[in-house]
Amino acid sequence: MESAPVSDEIYQILDLARWAPSGDNCQPWQFEIIDQSHICVHLSLDPENVYEYNNGQPAFIAAGALIENISIASSIFGKKINIDRIYPAESNQVKIDISFAAGDNGASDALVDCIRKRSVQRDAYKNTPLPQNVRHELESILPAEMEISWYSGLHDKLGIISVYMCATEIRLTIPETYKIHNEMMDWKHKRSATGIPVAATGLSGMTRLLMRWVIKSPSRMKFFNKYLMGTLMPKLELDFLPGVACSSHFAVSWKHPQKNAHTIEEYIEFGRSLQRFWLTLTKYDMVMQPEIAPLIFGFYGAKNIDFTSDQKMKKLSVTLAEKVMQFYKKPVDQILFLGRVGFPKTAQDETKVRSVRKPLSELLISRTAEHC
Repeated sequence: MESAPVSDEIYQILDLARWAPSGDNCQPWQFEIIDQSHICVHLSLDPENVYEYNNGQPAFIAAGALIENISIASSIFGKKINIDRIYPAESNQVKIDISFAAGDNGASDALVDCIRKRSVQRDAYKNTPLPQNVRHELESILPAEMEISWYSGLHDKLGIISVYMCATEIRLTIPETYKIHNEMMDWKHKRSATGIPVAATGLSGMTRLLMRWVIKSPSRMKFFNKYLMGTLMPKLELDFLPGVACSSHFAVSWKHPQKNAHTIEEYIEFGRSLQRFWLTLTKYDMVMQPEIAPLIFGFYGAKNIDFTSDQKMKKLSVTLAEKVMQFYKKPVDQILFLGRVGFPKTAQDETKVRSVRKPLSELLISRTAEHC
């Protein structure tokens, strides 16, 4: 028996949901439409990517953001979603079955219009204080087992900048990130569907010109970083200036340490709440920048993981883990997310330089035997 044709609603939902954030705009997912009320999200894991630490934690959080987008987009059609099953990881892929049902009130989610508008802002923000009402609303979004700490004063900002600069030294020096950065930076397009436009990285025009020359060769990059202070300008432009110019930095962490490893379900649930957190900022014409490099490389240092062939940077990752503990008063594996928020210096514009997304047609896959 042939299956019934899928309604256009499913395609419209996924077309909006695909605007979820992911590391370096890698979009590690595909959609399998099973029938009128079921889809399966195929999430690809990349264990060779040094940024995908802790067995793919960033990918699971990104999947949560995608699922929340699906939920929000579904509300346009009076639907709600259920996560029916999350399959165990197999061959570096996790499958997530999602079903659609009639919604409770038929009203569209208030954050629908924020999905396309939301984007990462890596430059300096205004120093306008975070309004109390916005702060309270953001705090109410997080799951009960998590807590958020805010860092708004200059002393705290400088302390955080010190942590971030240590992480930047590692990520711009180790050979394991060279290919990732080279493939991620889009030098040709102002709106990149598969990476990050170089003009959106937060680097100045002069630094971008220099980097374009340096990044063409791994040996050139190594020499430049070792002898010509190649990480100095990125630290200034990516860490110091934006680190000072913002309303507040923040850290989201588990309230209590846990002996057993956290589950995929927990990371997905956090990703869903983080997406609502980010979209709520967008609703108030505010912006956000994730800053998780200290967590990634601090995690490697704390766990004594051989993540790089550069032994000097491996030792520095241990120092980074200590810096994280000293500043945040929590071990690095208890912290889920770091970021900064604020009001942009110029109004947000959906047509500006930014990462966009692959067409939906490239994200759709045929039904697998498992769902036939």
